Amino acid sequence: MQRSLVVAGTVVGLAFAFGVLTLMLAGPSTDRMAAPTIDEPELYRLDGYESGVFPYINHRTEFEAFSSLNVIVRGTTEDVLLALTEQSDTEWAITPPNMTDAAPDTFSAHEVNLTGTEIAWGQTRGADRFAYVHDGDVGEWVGETEQLHYGTFYGERLHLRLFESPHEDEPWVAIQAHTEHMDWFTLRHAVDGNEEAQHAVEADFMGQPWVESVHREYLGNEGNADTDGWATIVELLLIVPVATVGSAWMTRAWNRIDPAHRRRLKHARERITLDHVLLAATIAAFVFGVRAGAILLELHAPFLHIYAIGAIGYPLLVLGMPLATYGIAHQMKSRMEAGVVASCALGASMILDYAALGVSVLPLDIVLHRVGLVLALGLVAAGAALRATRERHLNGLVVAGTALWIGLVVMALTRIV
Repeated sequence: MQRSLVVAGTVVGLAFAFGVLTLMLAGPSTDRMAAPTIDEPELYRLDGYESGVFPYINHRTEFEAFSSLNVIVRGTTEDVLLALTEQSDTEWAITPPNMTDAAPDTFSAHEVNLTGTEIAWGQTRGADRFAYVHDGDVGEWVGETEQLHYGTFYGERLHLRLFESPHEDEPWVAIQAHTEHMDWFTLRHAVDGNEEAQHAVEADFMGQPWVESVHREYLGNEGNADTDGWATIVELLLIVPVATVGSAWMTRAWNRIDPAHRRRLKHARERITLDHVLLAATIAAFVFGVRAGAILLELHAPFLHIYAIGAIGYPLLVLGMPLATYGIAHQMKSRMEAGVVASCALGASMILDYAALGVSVLPLDIVLHRVGLVLALGLVAAGAALRATRERHLNGLVVAGTALWIGLVVMALTRIV
């Protein structure tokens, strides 16, 4: 009994230290990191126009290099919507209010003075993203005129935020285009980058008979995500309505392995039981099943509110997966094998999930958070194994894994990571 308490205390201490190390190394989450403040903001203006726009959008009404504008279209919002939703090869859809990244927010209309310039803050609706636009005489912070997306809310999607000119005689639309995916552990959309979405918008406009030109101009707003500071400028005209290859490669790779290594691999393969396969498949089923199920419900169950789908999938992931892991791992004899299978299955499933979404780069805090979840699930599985329970290590390993899992889930929900 005393030995079990020592093991439990040691593992819990290591788990706590890992959490502290995650915070120390990762710092604040990337979507909340303080953006550089711009002392003397410069506006971008299309040739011949007096109106302009600050080349970043922000989550608050301050001049910060938060999120780079990367597409400017000379034309009205109606022109852009018609071009993208009706004339484009990409199936762009207008994003309804319940599919934005944040709850609707309203700012009371008031005025402030900034370096002698009168700025009107009008009422805005939608997600908390604002652009500073100027009509040549006065500037104001405004919310999105419209939002478009291609993809699914619970999978990967391209997301466009449109901000229109305040000068009715000088029509233009500034667009912030980015790719994003649903992070099920934070229940928020994680922005992956801007370049892929910018290229997609470019491709939709290029070669169209109602487009005069598509080119790039340097706005100097690099340093945000993968933005290089070059924005796409669109000038609109009138808009009128392999299995065999894989098998051979595997055969050649197997023949190159040293015979002694092949024997060890064969021995390891013979040790694999149905419980090993079932544990790995169950964990993968939770990761991919929640993602795919949410997408299917989103597409084919319009009677369900978008957040009701999240309320169904999230408990399955954060509660169902560790409970199922414990139940299956309890049938396994080796705690080492149970822990390794569970950790590898979750880690591999996360990697494949990101690959399917097209995500290739992740912030350090997210990487450390996911590593912690992999470790936590492995501890739960190891503590559930028959040998561990016979040796009274159940409390130490399972409690440590559960504590680490709960802590990391809470950290994600409270935006510590």
